[in-house]
Amino acid sequence: MPLRLRPDDILEDLHPGGVRPLLVRRHQDRVADDIGERDRREPAPAAGRLAGACAGGHHARLCRRWRERVMAQRYSIVLLPAVTFWRPDAASAGIFGATWGAGSVVITHVIRQIIVLTASPDLLAAYQDPGRVREYLQPAFDAFNRKHGESIALTDIAALPSDWEFSAADGPYEQVAVDKLVVSVLLGIGLDRAFSKDLMISLAGFLTEQLSGFVGMGVDIPFALAEHWCPGQPMPALFSNRRAAGELIGKGALARHGFTGHGVNVVVVDQGVDASVIANFAGGWRTRTTGSPAPGQGRQPHAAMMVRNILDIAPKARIFDCPLIPPSVPGLPPSIPDIEVFLGDALAVWLKMLRDIAHFRAHGRFPGPWVFVNAWAIYDRRTEIPPESYSDNPAHPFNLAVGDAAGAGIDVVFCAGNCGPFCPDLRCGINDRGPGRSILGANSHPRVLTVGAVRCDTTWLGYSSQGPGQPNLDVDKPDLCAPSEFREDHDAHTGNSGTSAASGLAAGVVAALRSRVDPVTWPPVHLKQLLLDTARKTETSGRDDRVGYGIIDAAAAVRALALPPP
Repeated sequence: MPLRLRPDDILEDLHPGGVRPLLVRRHQDRVADDIGERDRREPAPAAGRLAGACAGGHHARLCRRWRERVMAQRYSIVLLPAVTFWRPDAASAGIFGATWGAGSVVITHVIRQIIVLTASPDLLAAYQDPGRVREYLQPAFDAFNRKHGESIALTDIAALPSDWEFSAADGPYEQVAVDKLVVSVLLGIGLDRAFSKDLMISLAGFLTEQLSGFVGMGVDIPFALAEHWCPGQPMPALFSNRRAAGELIGKGALARHGFTGHGVNVVVVDQGVDASVIANFAGGWRTRTTGSPAPGQGRQPHAAMMVRNILDIAPKARIFDCPLIPPSVPGLPPSIPDIEVFLGDALAVWLKMLRDIAHFRAHGRFPGPWVFVNAWAIYDRRTEIPPESYSDNPAHPFNLAVGDAAGAGIDVVFCAGNCGPFCPDLRCGINDRGPGRSILGANSHPRVLTVGAVRCDTTWLGYSSQGPGQPNLDVDKPDLCAPSEFREDHDAHTGNSGTSAASGLAAGVVAALRSRVDPVTWPPVHLKQLLLDTARKTETSGRDDRVGYGIIDAAAAVRALALPPP
């Protein structure tokens, strides 16, 4: 990537020994530009001066403030594909520069990666200290560079997200230690190199040899909720009501045949649910990393919508809270969080949930099937370096964890996303919209139920992400659709929108069916196939890339099961 410098790219380094030039070229975040910057980052000169102060080891207060904000993921230096800079004086490596021996490395690209490590006693003891984690990793990176003549710098530890704990609603719970730890790192590379797939594969193979606890690695990029909001609309256009949505998917047949969700555990991976309005709230997971609320203490409208839609279909299901996504920015659509959340955060809690559920099953706690509901998606792949290393990579650590969940008998539901060709979400990257480019990563995983959105009159909603899915995952995406853009029957102000709303209804159907269909007899792949086979056809007799196999039809699924009355 060439250096293109302007006068305001030359910033002062606050070093008492004199002014040293620090050249910074910060790439523009088109998404932030589209929504009026949202005050997501300081002006580049201010951020650059603070970076210089940090690198020089002076002005500790400014340095700490800047680093805290970068680690809070509010600045483009973490979010965007590349940061280009040059430091002619290598006296101090700082948080960006890197040195080996007497030479210096000019870093031109910085990317964020996940590293998964086995949770040995020594690593568990060191995990809360970024400096000790870096000391564990650094020698392996140095050895790789010496052996291969590369210039990959372990620039910083961006996050240590494996601090999730389970909290039960009915009393204290003895914590189960995790068996894997997630480390999010910032990696830099030299002027004449790039982060290619081959280079990252070579690095992962070398780390496997050098680090006894190394499990895997993959790109760490941000994701967001899938509630839709169009420019110029004060609120979503609501075309019908909840009753019509229920009629479209055959909701009544479930209750008549005893499919109520009784004994089924549903985990809502969202912004945090409000336990005070949930009769069957059972507990959830909490963390200090993202600033999310404690389980059951959420007050965000998106999570409330998800719970409404699940319990409308499966009223007796137990609800578990996983407040993975931080609260929204006041005054902006609920889909825009205050702090970006990354795949590393999702992977950390996913591994913890799988560990805890295995423990629950072994000890008879919370018996019954489990369903994970995920109304979030990747919107912009410009930070995905190397390209497609998550969005179309079944070996990415998070995609592997999703497959492990399905293999453990857990039904996994994902929304398709809101990057369809007509009125895509403002956060969708310019090359991440429309057919074949908008159902990405875990949302395109072959072992999940991927749900798009239609209106209650069966019309496909043009913002719903469109297939085909990714070729190395599953091209036949979305799997099916469910209603969205409808209001509550007795509250016209409260709406349900986006593929989020649709995935909540579909998860409700899955939970309802699971109350009488055991995952041992009917593993997730078989229940998913039943829903595809019985989906209501709309425009075609087969599947298409807009609605998948059709609209989820609970009544048809009940008929196909042909179970005797309960």
